[in-house]
Amino acid sequence: MIKCNYIEGVVGLQYRELKIFIILKKDISLQDCGYTIGKFISSAMAKNKELLDMHNCNMYKNYTYDNLYPIATNSLYLSNSIYTFRIHSIDNNLMNKLREELSGFENNIAKVMGIEDIVYKQKPIDGIFTVTPVIVTLPKDEYGKINFSDCFGIQDIIIKQLVRKYSKFTGQYIKEEDAKAMFTCFNVASSPISLNYKGIKLTGIKIEAIVAPDKLSQSLAFFGLACGLGEKTSTLGTGFTIRSSRRGES
Repeated sequence: MIKCNYIEGVVGLQYRELKIFIILKKDISLQDCGYTIGKFISSAMAKNKELLDMHNCNMYKNYTYDNLYPIATNSLYLSNSIYTFRIHSIDNNLMNKLREELSGFENNIAKVMGIEDIVYKQKPIDGIFTVTPVIVTLPKDEYGKINFSDCFGIQDIIIKQLVRKYSKFTGQYIKEEDAKAMFTCFNVASSPISLNYKGIKLTGIKIEAIVAPDKLSQSLAFFGLACGLGEKTSTLGTGFTIRSSRRGES
């Protein structure tokens, strides 16, 4: 099993981005994109015993990825076309192995044409935005419906999950109540979005938030940039997070 060998605590965190250039071998629908890219990554991981053990283990994977770019035409990514997608992780050891196994990798889904490797160091974060929908488990009301506009409920779940992942990775115990004020503003930024996953449909939403300036909030937000927000980040590419700004900068 992979063990994290790059833990620097609250100060000095950095994460890696692998930008993967691929040529598709078959058409992929927008709803199937996240799960299909996840299977592509998993197939490459299966070549390495440590990565395979991690993939099969019930543990936080600490990586996430986004959808293909350019954006799908008429909700379809086309065969024989070149696209890119990004993988983020705070685990340097994991990213070294992923880069090695993905270099030149090819299967029935796509062929890797090239990889760019970028390092992002921690710096002040004004705000965050999820490029792909966030998946969280929300309670149903008395009529069996889920309220995807429940900002407070969604925010609470996202922060709790982020605190647990951060604490597990760094070995620093953080009380969930100490992180409740992580966001000074939190909004649902999309209508519900349906995604295909193992024969079922999951529903998520995009979010945007302004991050509090204190040390803990900033470190948690940076960890979210590195590992994603919510559930299914490493199997469906959900909760892929980027910086935003109150000044409209990215």
